[in-house]
Amino acid sequence: MKVLTYLPTFNKNQRNLEQILVDADGTTIYCSKCGSKGKLIKYIAKGKIKKFFKCNNCGYSNNKHFNAGNNIVKKAIEYLKKVASSDASELRRG
Repeated sequence: MKVLTYLPTFNKNQRNLEQILVDADGTTIYCSKCGSKGKLIKYIAKGKIKKFFKCNNCGYSNNKHFNAGNNIVKKAIEYLKKVASSDASELRRG
């Protein structure tokens, strides 16, 4: 599944919101702190089955959606860094 993410970007004179399409596959099962594969643990709250994330490596735990959101933002930032570095190399060549 792809997720549309909005991240603020800053130029010298203006601020923008950049739209980035991020692949969300696996974002709930990998730790947003250390990157290791964790597990989803089911629990019941207010009569509904819910899941939270628990990292097997560092012990981090949180709501699975919060963990996934952090991972999606990290993927978007990595993408922006790649784009920025490729733009900078194009400027040096040109």
